[in-house]
Amino acid sequence: MNPIQRRRLLIALLLIAGLIVSVNGNAQQTYFPSANVFWKNIKTDFGAVGDGVTDDTQAFQRALKSYINPYNSQIAVFVPKGTYLIKDSLRSPNGYYDALLLVQGEDKDQTVIKLADNSPKFQNAGSPLAMFITRGGNQAFGNYFHNLTINTGSGNAGAVGLNYVTSNYGAIRNVKIVSGDGNGYCGISMEQQWPGPGLLKDVTIDRHQFGIRVATCEYSMTFEDVTLTNQKTAGLYNSCNTLSIRKLQSNNQVTAIDNQGRIVLIDSKLNGGLNANAAIKNCTGCLLFARNVETTGYNPAILLGNTPAPTPATITEYLTSANPAAQDYSQFASDGKTLNLPIEETPNYVNNTPADWADVTTYGANPTNPIYAFSDATAGIQAALNSGKKVVYLGKIGDNGTSYCVYADIVVPASVELITGLTLAKFAFYNGSRFVINSNGSAPLHIEGLRNVRVHNNSQRTVVMRSTAESEYTNTAQNTNGKVFIEDAPMPFRPRFPVQFWARQLNPEVQPENEKDLDNNGGKFWILGLKTEGRAVIANTTNGGLTEILGGLVYPASSFSGNQQPAFTINNAQFSLVGVTMTSYVNNGWYGIGAIETQGSVTKSFPASTIWSQTPYNFTFYRSQSANLPVTLISFTARATDTYLATLSWRTTSERNNAYFDVERSPDAQTFVQLGRVNGMGTTTATQTYQFTDEAPPTGVSYYRLKQVDTDGSLTYSPVRAVTINRPDAGLRLLANPVGEQLQVVGLVPQTIMELTDMTGHLYHRQLTTTADTTVDVRTWPAGVYLLRAVDAGGTQTKRVLVSR
Repeated sequence: MNPIQRRRLLIALLLIAGLIVSVNGNAQQTYFPSANVFWKNIKTDFGAVGDGVTDDTQAFQRALKSYINPYNSQIAVFVPKGTYLIKDSLRSPNGYYDALLLVQGEDKDQTVIKLADNSPKFQNAGSPLAMFITRGGNQAFGNYFHNLTINTGSGNAGAVGLNYVTSNYGAIRNVKIVSGDGNGYCGISMEQQWPGPGLLKDVTIDRHQFGIRVATCEYSMTFEDVTLTNQKTAGLYNSCNTLSIRKLQSNNQVTAIDNQGRIVLIDSKLNGGLNANAAIKNCTGCLLFARNVETTGYNPAILLGNTPAPTPATITEYLTSANPAAQDYSQFASDGKTLNLPIEETPNYVNNTPADWADVTTYGANPTNPIYAFSDATAGIQAALNSGKKVVYLGKIGDNGTSYCVYADIVVPASVELITGLTLAKFAFYNGSRFVINSNGSAPLHIEGLRNVRVHNNSQRTVVMRSTAESEYTNTAQNTNGKVFIEDAPMPFRPRFPVQFWARQLNPEVQPENEKDLDNNGGKFWILGLKTEGRAVIANTTNGGLTEILGGLVYPASSFSGNQQPAFTINNAQFSLVGVTMTSYVNNGWYGIGAIETQGSVTKSFPASTIWSQTPYNFTFYRSQSANLPVTLISFTARATDTYLATLSWRTTSERNNAYFDVERSPDAQTFVQLGRVNGMGTTTATQTYQFTDEAPPTGVSYYRLKQVDTDGSLTYSPVRAVTINRPDAGLRLLANPVGEQLQVVGLVPQTIMELTDMTGHLYHRQLTTTADTTVDVRTWPAGVYLLRAVDAGGTQTKRVLVSR
């Protein structure tokens, strides 16, 4: 290879490396489209200069008074690169926002909003004043600050960078707050009534007396990847609220956390302390849960009131509250530890290539209010998705009733990697329509900054949903064991088929008592920061599923019909909860039963009044675990062989009165039939290995589980595993597709129920086949796409049929 070739190869490798970082690392989004995006530019629309010298206070004040239009209370301001000098606090008239505030910077490091040094109104640390003040109350929905630096200047002892409240959803992302001389009062204050639920993600606060201050007892906040450095009094001060925190990095000599409320803290590093200071000060009776927390320099790691806690500098798992022993509400014996499920980071997505972005407006999709006018955005959005562009954006918004109206399913091709509404847009889906994912794709599908999204996953493609208020995720058997990530979303999560699920700041608000906020049927659910509002069962975990909840707030907000509604239900599954607060202000506004749990054939429950009799109302700890079950299953796998068989293998580390395992198979992960039986080892603590082969699995996807049966007849189920058998030239086929007159179907099993419906579900044809081949006359059918569904003893097969004219 000559020098020129080596140089070209090096450049190519560097470019590839840069691309990988932009998708999976900490690169930031700095390209934002301007065409047909209804946020306003602080320079071109409001006259800001951004030179670090000119006073831009009035430009920002004008921006914060400027709704997108006279019918919409949303305020969206884009702040290009520059340094914007301000000399007064920024807020709407009388400090009032109608919520839905977006301040979007272009670049975290190069978009700087700076308070002028020695500003007269920011001198009094006893009466601090913030540069930005959002609305207080419990309806401050959807307040966002993205991609910028806030500098509280020098000589401003009473300065606060951001006085922040958001309700149900809203986030501070990729933001840095600094003090010029280190004497500012606080980086982020959340002391108005009532912060949360909301999310702080990728936030850095340098210097100030305090990094973050939180007050009031509602409604919980979630932090992840927050860095606090060089504070003078404390990194984080919490008075009464409930905080769920992961990956807090504190580099301070002073106390990193001063907790006067409830905190769940995991996977964090509190470094640099002085030997005379505690890393965490926790008031007597306050709730603190710490797991995988490293402290250096401090002594002690945790101070409980005036007493050092008996913990090492590196904390594996520790829980304290007013009375930890009395507040372990577990119904079966446990080791007193949380599930500690494996955690995957939410995939990041960055695309700063303008040519990759498609604007739905150019394809004919516009929002409208269907009450006053009809505008079907379906075809336009589908065309944008089919354009081959990696990013599709919807940037328009009108009055409060305006949405992108969709009347039929929209299929998301594998080429699309991001669908974004830039925190502005919302959908209205009619006729049961939704975004449908049929192909796996080589990268996750990201859906961000959109309201009322409906996603239906018929594939193994990973889905990431960020700031998707009032949305819904459903799936098919094809999505079994797929991955889903959600951040900052008021939405339930109830997939029919088991998935791996990670959530940060989840706020389901399901009211009916016969429904569920979270429904885990054999999957793995991990939630950091859960807030609920409603009377539904909060989390239902069944069929060998695992659910872990780390911190949050339960707030029914309405009266129950009686006193028998359970907050949590567990049926032959594993569940752990820690640090959840419960609060209510209405008559009969408490769950009647804390949890109902079944393991094997034994069911136990406890009255929720046990929780309400404590002060404060902390659902401190709950755990069900496999050690309570007759068999400890440490692995269960299923795979297809080269000869089109399905081989199942599983291992146990202990068995107690284990009679046998029944191996069961299902075509849909719902209805199972027994295939065979494998005898157990009775009672043993030695590791055992088992195997079973399905000699005749049907073509396509099948689902397997183990039914473990004890000598007394009690039973438990394993998680479900999927196997795909791809036999060549097997299964039903269409001899021609598209078709105009006669649809010919071959490869059927006799006694197959075959149905053809259009995409709205209208049935056009149904028959019970008697032979392997059949013909259907479609000459009178309207042109369009139809779904063929064939159900036989081996399972269900589907095909799309295109009738053309």
